[in-house]
Amino acid sequence: MNRNDLMIIIMMIGTFGIVSTELGVIGILPQIASYFNVGIDQAGLYVSCFSLIIAITSLFIPLVFSRYDRKKTFILVLSVFVIASVVSAFAKNFYI
Repeated sequence: MNRNDLMIIIMMIGTFGIVSTELGVIGILPQIASYFNVGIDQAGLYVSCFSLIIAITSLFIPLVFSRYDRKKTFILVLSVFVIASVVSAFAKNFYI
């Protein structure tokens, strides 16, 4: 396996992780709403906002970052995603 194949696999796993986050949350939406004592509609709104932000930014973010090294940019994006996921995993407040 050469280096380019490895990078494609890493990007595939990262993309799968980002996309599966919103789909995984939809499956446990009632449990999330009851844990944080909010309505299902409010919890669903946050999932919809997340999906909308991903859909909108995926159009122009590649153009913005096209002048930078792709590997470093991808590592930066995945790092931000991992940090945000860890913070949300330990959040006691729904709005965090």
